[in-house]
Amino acid sequence: MKRARILARRRLCRMIFLIISFFLVSIATAHDKVVVIPLIDTVEAPHTPYGPLAAESPPDSAYTVSTRGVIDNATGLMWEQTASPITNSWGEAWEYCQSKQTGFNGGLDDWRLPSVGELMSIVDYGAYVPAINSVVFPGTSLGLPYWTATDSANGGDYALGIIFSEGEVISVARSVELYQRCVRRLSAWSIFKVNGNGTVTDLTTGRTWQQQDDNTQRQWAEANTYCQNLSLGGKMDWRLPNIKELRSIIDDRASPPAIDTGAFAGTNASYYWSATTHANDSGYAWNVVFDDGYVNYVDKSQAYYVRCVR
Repeated sequence: MKRARILARRRLCRMIFLIISFFLVSIATAHDKVVVIPLIDTVEAPHTPYGPLAAESPPDSAYTVSTRGVIDNATGLMWEQTASPITNSWGEAWEYCQSKQTGFNGGLDDWRLPSVGELMSIVDYGAYVPAINSVVFPGTSLGLPYWTATDSANGGDYALGIIFSEGEVISVARSVELYQRCVRRLSAWSIFKVNGNGTVTDLTTGRTWQQQDDNTQRQWAEANTYCQNLSLGGKMDWRLPNIKELRSIIDDRASPPAIDTGAFAGTNASYYWSATTHANDSGYAWNVVFDDGYVNYVDKSQAYYVRCVR
């Protein structure tokens, strides 16, 4: 009976949240074009969850460690502190998180496999082997990747995973056995507002983006200079986005390019620079591939596309 009342309250809260969300969107669309992208689906929809990203590396976050898990106060996510030492296929990892509970009376039973954005939020791109806070998250595997709930652009037989030695995002066949670290949080929405002056504002994070890049490939230093000198939308404080900011505008459901082209027209299905230098080699920097959403690092002398943020 108690569990039924809890579930009923959850459904009511979810319904109220959706009504408020749609009300806000309807107001915004009266004057501006608004693109709404769901960030986190409910647990009943296992194949399309998306998560918010912290703008900076975890050292800038405040972690609260409790007996039930680790709370990242920057994102509002609660994590397993010590992930399961058992490897699983993607389906088994999904079931593991769905069945996870903590406590007995009033325990938490809404754990799930994190989206790629959520799992990436605890990567520390300022650290190297491990690229995670090993005090807060002890025992994190640095060899095998960790599963995310996000489908790969390679098709239904593949999902995305993250390697915590450096923070790479890769595509892995769902039959392969990897680790998993579960997460829990309420549903959320991200709203992109097209401003009509060459910029797009993410109303969830407050960041404003260059809507369309200039279709020019530059070396990393030139990319930084380009953004610093950019005058757009009446603003002069543009910069090259860090790796988490850049990955946050990926739409893992669309490929290629893996972005909402209604909000960001003309995006190349190719590599875009981030401002984040590799922690172990200052000659390399991280980038995002907008063909499929992968995250990796390359020599700064390479020439890639640029999208600025402020």
